[in-house]
Amino acid sequence: MIYTVTLNPALDIIYTADSLESEGYTYANNTQKFPGGKAINVSRMLTNIGIPSIATGFLGGRPGKFIKNWFKEINSETHFIDIEDDTRINVRLRTPEKHITIAGTYPSVPEEKILELLTYLSKLREGDIVVMGGSIPCNVDFEIYKRIAEICKANKAEFVIDIPPKQMKELLPYRPLLIKPNIDNLAKMFDLEQITNEADIIKYGLKCIELGAKNVIVSVGEEGSYLFSDNANSYRSYGIDGEEVNSFNSRDAMIGGFIGIYMRKQDVIESFRMASAAASATAFVEDLADHDLTMQIYEKTIVEKIEL
Repeated sequence: MIYTVTLNPALDIIYTADSLESEGYTYANNTQKFPGGKAINVSRMLTNIGIPSIATGFLGGRPGKFIKNWFKEINSETHFIDIEDDTRINVRLRTPEKHITIAGTYPSVPEEKILELLTYLSKLREGDIVVMGGSIPCNVDFEIYKRIAEICKANKAEFVIDIPPKQMKELLPYRPLLIKPNIDNLAKMFDLEQITNEADIIKYGLKCIELGAKNVIVSVGEEGSYLFSDNANSYRSYGIDGEEVNSFNSRDAMIGGFIGIYMRKQDVIESFRMASAAASATAFVEDLADHDLTMQIYEKTIVEKIEL
């Protein structure tokens, strides 16, 4: 089974407007509400492509009820832990010229609720995959990701991480199945100001493999992405032409695409191909791509081995 752990979920409210008024009212012509949070989005993408998962994490208040009901309506299994504080609300405003995000206030999570989550995850079995992603509540230490990684290792389960660069690098010795930095994250992992060429992308992508990651996907925006695998091979996937509507969720869709195929086939190349397709397809829609669009893009997606 695939478990997704979102410690700090969000209710995302998206307003689309023709322009942003600096004074007075900005009138939206469209409003949408979605469950948010990196790992939650992975579960939602998995549902879209027909792969079951169990979403877990901390939820509270009416925003939390909205997220629970969303998963109930799409018949996707969850095991969220209730907290007293409201789940945060993120407000996003999109105009043709600007995308603005106002991140909501983080909730507080009592220690006993953290222990409840860790106890739940202790039932993991060999063959399970855990996806950890996103920010953490205001009073929770980043050590929680290490504690979950230790549970996975003890139970012979795999885990995937998409967390801030420094913490991501610290977890590499635990042998994550996949990490998913973008090019800026990769630079920060190794205290670089920036990475500007393919040679350095390959150099530091393979360095992540040396430090313990089994697979590394480095995204480079519209230009596509790179895959570095445990056998030190490198691969490239190129972006698919199309009108970009929203690239915000592409990263989460990419992880969902990868582990959805990996769970069934353990084929890293096909997993990378589906990851690339899911990310591209999601960039063309308001939220997360559905099954049909993802498969259309999948048929067009090419993965090439990089000869070093």
